[in-house]
Amino acid sequence: MCLPDKPLRFLKELLLSPSSMSARKHGDNITNLGKRQFQDEKVSNYCVMDIDFHLELVTLQDTEKLWFSESTELRECQAMKKVILMFVLTKILLFFFCTSTANDSISQFKSLSVGNTLVSEEGTFELGFFRPGRAADLYLGIWYKSIPVKTVVWVANRAKPVKGNSSVLHINSEGNLQLVNHNGVVAWSANSTKKVQNPIVQLLNSGNLVVRDERDQDPESYLWQSFDYPSDTLLPGMKLGWDLRTGLERRVSAWKNWDDPSPGDFSWGISLEGFPQVMMWKGSKVFYRGGHWNGLGFSGAPELKANPVFKFKFVSNENEVYYTYSLTNESIISRIVMNQSISTRQRYIWIEDAQAWRIYASVPRDNCDSYNICGSNGNCVIGDSPVCQCLSGFKPRFPKHWDMMDWTQGCFLSEEWNCEERRKHGFVKFNQLKAPDTSNSWVNESMSLTECRDKCLENCSCNAYANTDVRGGGKGCLMWFGDLRDIREFSAGGWDLYIRTKILESVFNDSEFTLLSQFYINHEGEKKNYSMKVVAVVLTTAAVVAAILALYQFGKRMKKFRDNNKDEEELELPFFDQAAITKATNGFSINNKLGEGGFGTVYMAWRFWKESRPLDLLDSCMENSSVLSGALRCIHISLLCVQQHPEDRPSMSTVVVMLSSESSLPQPKEPGFLMEKEKIFLGAESSTKHL
Repeated sequence: MCLPDKPLRFLKELLLSPSSMSARKHGDNITNLGKRQFQDEKVSNYCVMDIDFHLELVTLQDTEKLWFSESTELRECQAMKKVILMFVLTKILLFFFCTSTANDSISQFKSLSVGNTLVSEEGTFELGFFRPGRAADLYLGIWYKSIPVKTVVWVANRAKPVKGNSSVLHINSEGNLQLVNHNGVVAWSANSTKKVQNPIVQLLNSGNLVVRDERDQDPESYLWQSFDYPSDTLLPGMKLGWDLRTGLERRVSAWKNWDDPSPGDFSWGISLEGFPQVMMWKGSKVFYRGGHWNGLGFSGAPELKANPVFKFKFVSNENEVYYTYSLTNESIISRIVMNQSISTRQRYIWIEDAQAWRIYASVPRDNCDSYNICGSNGNCVIGDSPVCQCLSGFKPRFPKHWDMMDWTQGCFLSEEWNCEERRKHGFVKFNQLKAPDTSNSWVNESMSLTECRDKCLENCSCNAYANTDVRGGGKGCLMWFGDLRDIREFSAGGWDLYIRTKILESVFNDSEFTLLSQFYINHEGEKKNYSMKVVAVVLTTAAVVAAILALYQFGKRMKKFRDNNKDEEELELPFFDQAAITKATNGFSINNKLGEGGFGTVYMAWRFWKESRPLDLLDSCMENSSVLSGALRCIHISLLCVQQHPEDRPSMSTVVVMLSSESSLPQPKEPGFLMEKEKIFLGAESSTKHL
């Protein structure tokens, strides 16, 4: 404390002690009164009360009453009061000296007036009265003390400025902080959570103005704090979000303009509708959506990640939902500001050498950051022209408007799916996306991605799903219902999203094959070292399918040749003896094998499939469980490609979808080449019988 209360009490005891009482009568020098005692007990008591009265006036700094109060005091008290008056002058000098130095707090019955300030212990922040820009009115605010450019980070009375220089800030007996104007009217107040005996107001080094109990040893036990009521700036350590226990929302809102710090219509906070996500509003309308937290950052800001300067934190539990950040180096000065004039949120860093603020990052970044610019079920790609396109399986709701670059009405399903035909539904994987608006979503933090897929497939209203947390290969389940809003594609980073579609060839076109060609096998997040093995399986399967198709066509030609009664013609084919074949194949070495036909591997595949052991076809190096499901799917699709009837065989575009999605597959029938082989053998038997 700056004002010395204890010395005054000591003075009182000293003056009233029998050995130290002194007085000056009629201008004489003060003589020792230790030799005389007060004869009248009432006189002594009166002096005690009179000195107490004046000491209390000194404590309250009510010098006007002290100097001009008149009392019918006894002459014996005159000398003591003169000594007190000398201490009054000393105390007043100490008061003005202390208010001009780094005083960081005021206690009960003290006040902060215009022209005086509180300075945090390390001299980083300062609290006082100021006039913004060209404004004539006064505001109580906090600004940086340690930099030459006056930068206000918090304003108490944003909506109600005060006039004149007579306003004061004090804390009353209830522990409430009050800003009183020149008329004695409370212009602004902050109520403490409970009443304590020794409340004080303190400006911390973080820029947080707090009310706390002076006797409380817990440095973070606050009765009230300014960090719960932000203005236009988010400082390190501040929380953006909600206290669910009290219903308190901490939202940052811009100044109306540089001369008026009252709240504008541009704000930033966390929406609790559906799965919590960061948003910016213009009035009541969403202006920008940062998205939900994915464990590392926000889905709409892939560049937001841990770095040598900042640390980011998001907390979501039954008590609180908030975002905060901190600085790895305390010597760095940084802040996030809502700029009303250009409708952006800017992160600044103070550059000491340049003695100026520099922008580190800002949002929105481009047109695709504008909320839902492409409408429902649309995707914004900033590098394309135009930037908006419908998602696969969707088409513009109003094509004429879409062609005129009016995308507000968005897209709708090219063909409505029937819930009874869920087996014909699948999911297409999209990479590097901004996850859709989670206002209409469902979350389960403990489910795997496969469980999430199955649950979404069961619900006809579920249009997409993804992991909630991307760390450790991904975990949790997030499902979207209804239209998908505010999607964009990033050039780097972003989200893996699985969007529901119906497997129809008419859905796909050449421009969409890039999106659909992301081959996806293990939905639990397989390791990269298995990717080459998966590619090997796909290429090998494709080669086998091609060989089967070639063999099948050759068989059809042979059948046609027989039906045309051209048995008499001999095929001009070369003949090789066994020695030549053995030499050419290096003893039938597997290293010289180029492929196999219907009597080899493919025949074994069908036999193993019928015997429910298709994985016996895999090489031992692929026995890891992370690729078994994908390999099984490849075998399944390969058998579908060699069906007897064309209507049973999938087209190539459908094969791509089958490989890229998780849709259920029809059971394969016996391959066509086997049926043809049986016919050939039966025909040969009947011909033999006629011989």
